[in-house]
Amino acid sequence: MHAIGILKRKSTDDKFRAFLEAAPDAMVIVNREGQIILINSQTEKLFGYSRKELLGKPVEVLIPPRFRNKHFNDRTKYFRDPKVRPMGVGLELYGIQKEGKEFPVEISLGPLETEEGPLVLSAIRDVTEQKKARVQLELERQRKEELERSNRELERFAYITSHDLQEPLRTILLYTELLASRLKERLGLEETEFIDSVLKAATRMRQLINDLLSYSRVGARTNTEPEAFDTAIALDAAVANLQATISSNGAQIVRSEIPMVNGNLNQIILLLQNLLANSIKFRREDSPVIEVSAEAQGEFWKFHVKDNGIGFKQQYAQQIFDMFKRLNAPDQYPGTGIGLAICKRIVELHGGRIWAESHPGKGASFYFTLPAAKRS
Repeated sequence: MHAIGILKRKSTDDKFRAFLEAAPDAMVIVNREGQIILINSQTEKLFGYSRKELLGKPVEVLIPPRFRNKHFNDRTKYFRDPKVRPMGVGLELYGIQKEGKEFPVEISLGPLETEEGPLVLSAIRDVTEQKKARVQLELERQRKEELERSNRELERFAYITSHDLQEPLRTILLYTELLASRLKERLGLEETEFIDSVLKAATRMRQLINDLLSYSRVGARTNTEPEAFDTAIALDAAVANLQATISSNGAQIVRSEIPMVNGNLNQIILLLQNLLANSIKFRREDSPVIEVSAEAQGEFWKFHVKDNGIGFKQQYAQQIFDMFKRLNAPDQYPGTGIGLAICKRIVELHGGRIWAESHPGKGASFYFTLPAAKRS
């Protein structure tokens, strides 16, 4: 009977050791005195010690010196009233390797009752990468909040500044026009040119202010949540808004099947309207032909707006999306150069990106991504 009892116990011990070796975490068993009596191979890999170096040593050898006194007291209390403790997620716990390198850990504790007395099984997990990821997420959250705050302040500044500039500008235009009207019989050619220059400059300033207001309104937050809609509806609305321009330029809009997306319908209408208007404006002698298509790209749709216009040098493909950036003189093509900046703003607010490809005289291709509509 005694021999059979020994065999049964040996079989149980072998199964337990096999269980420890198969564990993905470092497993350490200590006795009441805090001495290490059993470890697995993961412990050797994690801490850099051999079994021989650890067995019989106090478990505090695996803990940074500054925490050892506290750990000794906590260990003593735990043995008085042992309870299973789950992984210490979120706790500032650290281990120390043989060469002295510290690293963050999560530890779970479990009591073991044996014939030799109570033992404690510790499962130790290296959470260096998880902690880095949490820190990175927190930094990104802070940067996002700071960017959103800065954008709100910028939008408010742009709106207030633009609004406040309207009144003095109206006064300049009004009195300049009155002077031109009342003194037109007494003005010479040079004076008339001076007044015309003032009127043109003031009119251009008014257009710049209005465009700046439009840009600030695009970024203004709304209470509406993004919704799923068919971009064909947005394209129809954009074409309807530009119908007079399309007809007068003999433009042709060629569309492929375009998808459902998730976002703000009015902003996407403005996005498509600005891109179509841009392609019509920078036309060649022949009638503008603009093709609109889309293809799936992961969780987004990639849209393509292609024209047969004058094109531009590829080296300017990023600059054209800057506010008030123009590649041509104002007397060649009207406008302030803010249309594509508004397009970029809309796409980025939807979590997408926008870019362009072109060559002089060979038309331009504008690409942008929008989030695909979520399936219910």
